[in-house]
Amino acid sequence: MKGRKNFSTIIILSIGIVIGFAMALLIGLIRVYTEGGKPLMNPRTFGDIKVLSREPFGGEGGEGQNIYKTLMMTKDDIPFLTINQNEPGKIDVLVLLNDREEAVLSMKPLAASGKWGQIMYGKSNEAGNLVGDVFVDIDFDGQFDVKHVMDDNGKRLSVSIFIDGSWQEVDRCSVKEMRADIGQTRYTFDPNSGWRK
Repeated sequence: MKGRKNFSTIIILSIGIVIGFAMALLIGLIRVYTEGGKPLMNPRTFGDIKVLSREPFGGEGGEGQNIYKTLMMTKDDIPFLTINQNEPGKIDVLVLLNDREEAVLSMKPLAASGKWGQIMYGKSNEAGNLVGDVFVDIDFDGQFDVKHVMDDNGKRLSVSIFIDGSWQEVDRCSVKEMRADIGQTRYTFDPNSGWRK
């Protein structure tokens, strides 16, 4: 009986530690994210995880992007997660990075629905250009809907849509407008049924 009590105590203590760590991380993220747009001199730390927010450096964010603030998480001083605001209170993109600081996954909120969408999975090069096979899940359902094939300089070589259980190369595709064309045939994307003529 005593052994069973000790085991239960250890389990409850372990669960309490995990919940405490998760709450501390959440509180730290909220506090960091609601700080002003100035860089934090002393980022919040949780073991070897650092959480900080900062204003972007000049030219960061690419053509046409207006990044107001970036929340960044690092492990061993290597960034692995960034979240950008394009204006106060509006999340623009969440990006997951690998240990070489290359983007491997990004998610954007869908403006109309307020839900996450346009999940992009691929690899970027040192210049920040997407390279190789890049997959897009338009409606956040776990099924990739568009595949871009990029060269080593980030130039698109081809684009395909996933239709009727296989990839079909198309002439043109707009993820934002959710449409694709093969010759004169127009395909539109429906979140409930995928690509349709």
